[in-house]
Amino acid sequence: MARVLVVDDSRETCEFLEELLGTMGLEVRQATDPDRASALLESEPFDLMLSDINLEARRDGLDLLRIAKPQGVDVILLS
Repeated sequence: MARVLVVDDSRETCEFLEELLGTMGLEVRQATDPDRASALLESEPFDLMLSDINLEARRDGLDLLRIAKPQGVDVILLS
């Protein structure tokens, strides 16, 4: 089963994407801030990360891209 990390500062967006992707048989984890997303990326394997580019935090989706890509995680950045 493919594992997906959804990152968005909107909890509602994370929950919507988790529900949608879950209906496709994907295992989904979510994070509403980049620090949590970074911790998940460093502690769990993921096949794909869907992340908002502009997170309301000191780090953004591009920072997460720099963490995910060397680990072989495919990344889709949303705006």
